[in-house]
Amino acid sequence: MDLIRRRLVWLVVARAAILGALVLLTLLLGRTSPYVWPVSLLAVIVSGFSIVYAVALRVAVPPRILIPIQLGNDVLIVTWLVYRTGDLESPFLALYLIVIFAASLLSSRIGVFAITIFTIVMGSAVGAAILSGVVARADGTYYSDEALPVLQLSFAYTIVATIAVAVLSTHLADRQRRSDTELARTVRSLADLRAFNERVIESMRSGLITAGLDGVIASTNKAAEEITGRAKNELVGRPLSELFGELPMTVLATHPDDHRIPVLRSEVAFDRQDGAEVHVGYNVTPLTSEDGDERGVVLIFQDLTEIFELEREVRRREKLAALGTMAAGLAHEIRNPLASMRGSVQVLASELPLDEGQARLMNIIQRESDRLNRTVTEFLAYARPAPFRPMAFDLRQSLVEAVTLLRNSPEVGPLHAIAERYPDHETPFFGDASQIRQIFWNLARNGLKAMPDGGTLTVRLDDVSPETYRLSIEDVGIGMDKTQVARLFEPFSASEPGGTGLGMAIVYHLVNEHGGRISVDSSKGRGTRVDVFLPKRRGARDLEIAESTSPAAAPSSN
Repeated sequence: MDLIRRRLVWLVVARAAILGALVLLTLLLGRTSPYVWPVSLLAVIVSGFSIVYAVALRVAVPPRILIPIQLGNDVLIVTWLVYRTGDLESPFLALYLIVIFAASLLSSRIGVFAITIFTIVMGSAVGAAILSGVVARADGTYYSDEALPVLQLSFAYTIVATIAVAVLSTHLADRQRRSDTELARTVRSLADLRAFNERVIESMRSGLITAGLDGVIASTNKAAEEITGRAKNELVGRPLSELFGELPMTVLATHPDDHRIPVLRSEVAFDRQDGAEVHVGYNVTPLTSEDGDERGVVLIFQDLTEIFELEREVRRREKLAALGTMAAGLAHEIRNPLASMRGSVQVLASELPLDEGQARLMNIIQRESDRLNRTVTEFLAYARPAPFRPMAFDLRQSLVEAVTLLRNSPEVGPLHAIAERYPDHETPFFGDASQIRQIFWNLARNGLKAMPDGGTLTVRLDDVSPETYRLSIEDVGIGMDKTQVARLFEPFSASEPGGTGLGMAIVYHLVNEHGGRISVDSSKGRGTRVDVFLPKRRGARDLEIAESTSPAAAPSSN
């Protein structure tokens, strides 16, 4: 429909152009001819009709109405002009052919033949009337009998030519329509294919980047933006080496003799703009043209960060399990002799006269024995933790009570401040209350130790989803580097003097007991934030455990 309307506009413009050319030629070459007045009057008539046609197109009159009206009026106008300019000898007889040609572009085959028949009828009526003497010519004269045979033959030729033009124009117009339809179908198919390919690329969960021979990124998909943490306009136009190093472009090196296209597989880690470290695995292949010429590289990559974390988690658990087993054995082997040694030292200190230096040595032995005993106790707590006893309680209230105890503990110095952020509603939770308090206590103590010169410790509880709470402990202390964060939950990884590093290992174990997860965000000089994500209610197995360990479920002693 839009094509037909454009052709109707073209018809209005073409009609005006043809009329302008006729008027110009008449004024330049035939100012003394009898054609000036008819052509001038025709210009006025056609101009008026053109304005009407333009308005009709503007108000969206249907083409099925405009097309026959315009073409029919054109036939009538041409018939009048032919009669006024010499009828069978008129130089404007060719305008009939132009009308038929226009009809072939705008109408169907039936419409073209209808206009052709209408043209023949109007032309034949005028010609027959003049040739038979029924109607005088425009100048009032009649053809002589000698001229009639030639005029009749010429008139017949004109009719045959009109029919031939109609047939050929219709055939050409049909072919043009078929070509236009096929072209439109092909264009639409290509557009659909292109849109489909773009949707496939955008729907890929793997990142996709193309780069030219100069190593500059040319295009990306949505997954590439998500994995790299950069928008498309931040990636396109930048060197590929900024993210993946120089290695990907080496795939464009000389091919082997068997002409197999090389595929480069590798892994790389880089820091996103938000500071997170991302591990990706990627494949690189040459980007070639239809002729096989290399145009650049195609790089497809996947985010392996979660896999790396899972592998690290497995290694950590294996190490923790081995160390736990070792700690349990060592604790029992050390604790009993240690108690005997400390008792013996106390007896000796109370019964023997000691000078100042000996007394100081005795105090050192007792103090270090106590520290070693605490270490062994932590070993046992880590290796042989207390049974998991879940129950329903208000997590917010439990934290409020724990913070109250923390404020009055010796760990909080005069330069320390504690800020609390809790939801304004109850926070029902199903878990082990004593273990939750221990998680909080260990994290809070670490945060306070990281601020020897004072600072604010922020305790925050967020109701992040219908299934999860987030407990956050944040300090503004010395912070940790990536290596320290990676080893934070390993035993014996304490960075402060005299520490065992078992506190965070115990936290990690207790968080796993609750089916949660823990994340650490820290950097040197900027403090540390530890987020503990706790499921509000675990599965049916925990309910069975809770029921089996509750006082009501205990067997009677009677």
